[in-house]
Amino acid sequence: KVNLTSINKYITCSLCGGYYIDATAIVACQHTFCRSCILLYLQTSSYCPVCDRQVIVSSEICTSLSDTTLQMLVYKLLPNIM
Repeated sequence: KVNLTSINKYITCSLCGGYYIDATAIVACQHTFCRSCILLYLQTSSYCPVCDRQVIVSSEICTSLSDTTLQMLVYKLLPNIM
């Protein structure tokens, strides 16, 4: 049995505070967010909300950032989230 409180900071989005939904990482710095959260954020900023590293926003980035391994982990730990 996994104690979720000890790993929450690794499986929650810093933008919305919820568990990752369609986990998406910024390639340059590897910070991860919910896909909808980071895409909405990047409409008004071109910097990572965690470390302020510049993010080059393009249609290619939007399709290549998915972090499926992390998302599968979240779904394994929280099967009722789906």
